[in-house]
Amino acid sequence: MAIKTYTTTVTADKTWAVDVDGSALVNNKGHDVHASVTANDGAGHSTTASDDKTVHSRYRDQSVNYH
Repeated sequence: MAIKTYTTTVTADKTWAVDVDGSALVNNKGHDVHASVTANDGAGHSTTASDDKTVHSRYRDQSVNYH
């Protein structure tokens, strides 16, 4: 899977979501996904968290949640 950057905004209820085209996951031969999230605040501070997951093809029509 090629590296792709998605941008989103945290809502007032402190949640966020990003839609990823399912074909990008299906075409990913290894089914491995690396997710990295960087958060920035108005004062110029930032922090980054990341995680690796394997998406099983039998779950390809379901959401993958990162916590």
